[in-house]
Amino acid sequence: MARQRANLAKLFNLGFIILMLTLAVVVIAGININERRRALDEAKILAETILERNLGIHAYFNQELKPALFEWSKPFRREGYFEPKWMSSTYAIREIDKYYQRLSGKHEYYYKEGAINARSPSNEADNYEKAFIEKLNRDPELKTFAATRMIEGASFYTVLHRGETMEKSCLRCHSTPENAPAELVEKYGSERSFDRYEGQVVSAISIHIPIGTAYAKANRASLKLSAVALLVISLIWAMVSYFNNRFLFAPIMRFQKAARRISEHPDLLSTEPFEEPFGEELSDTARAFNAMSAKVVHLNESLANELETVTTLNAERTKMIDDLQKALSEVEVLSGLLPICFVCKKIKDEGGKWTPIETFIRSRTEAEFTHGYCTECAKKALEKKNNK
Repeated sequence: MARQRANLAKLFNLGFIILMLTLAVVVIAGININERRRALDEAKILAETILERNLGIHAYFNQELKPALFEWSKPFRREGYFEPKWMSSTYAIREIDKYYQRLSGKHEYYYKEGAINARSPSNEADNYEKAFIEKLNRDPELKTFAATRMIEGASFYTVLHRGETMEKSCLRCHSTPENAPAELVEKYGSERSFDRYEGQVVSAISIHIPIGTAYAKANRASLKLSAVALLVISLIWAMVSYFNNRFLFAPIMRFQKAARRISEHPDLLSTEPFEEPFGEELSDTARAFNAMSAKVVHLNESLANELETVTTLNAERTKMIDDLQKALSEVEVLSGLLPICFVCKKIKDEGGKWTPIETFIRSRTEAEFTHGYCTECAKKALEKKNNK
């Protein structure tokens, strides 16, 4: 029983620890997942902000700034003139983005308007971006694709968006080297970013927002929270174990010891009632135990009295049986064939001696004799006396 009780305590403590650890793991995992989701949501917001800002810059350059400057400079602009600072929105956005990252100092993201056979080698699309540009030309409905990617061992939220589509006005710089501004050909060469056609998607906006740092931060926070949780669980476990041992398992052990002691020494039932422990349930159990003990004592006393009565009756029964057996043996002796004298009525005993009948019967029974006359003899005696 002690071993079973100890096993019960161990199972309770083990179950409590498993439960608390499970809850802690679920909570910490939930917090970690929530932090990762928040980092991803922030990355999405930042990517959308960057994309919308740069698309707005593109629209401003192509729809307002460039047409106005072309019209304003037409009277004095020399043939073959090229200045990317206001003629190329892609160039302007790349330079603006450099200023933005340098001034903000908050975001280390990747931004590129990648193109296949890009005029500037720094804008050349990588394989991932090239595959997206090819899909854009096959699927006019496709505009955006987003995914979480591992790039050189780091996690990034990546957004690819439909970039520049060749318009008729753009073919001035992208159809053939002969039609392009001479200064452009002189600056970039005659091989890159030519042979475009109207309606062709030539670039894709690629944005990579790092989320590995946020994930690592979430993991560090989870580790710290795990350490705190382990400490709290240890303290709670110590407190629960103390109260369970003090107010639950210790009283149970006392119950067990009291039961064993009483089983070994039944007389203790009436002398050592069980002390009521703390707690209503265990106190009720102790009172029930003591009431049961009192009833058992009463039953034992009743059984003892009944046993004594039965013992007395058995003794009396035994004596009665012995007396009856003795009487029966004597009756058997007297009921046998007795040799008796025809004249003096003496009886011959086992030894061959002739004994008066009174003596013979008196020696074998408790009977005593009184003498008198029977009716016939009394009549004869009276007649004899009268005759005299």
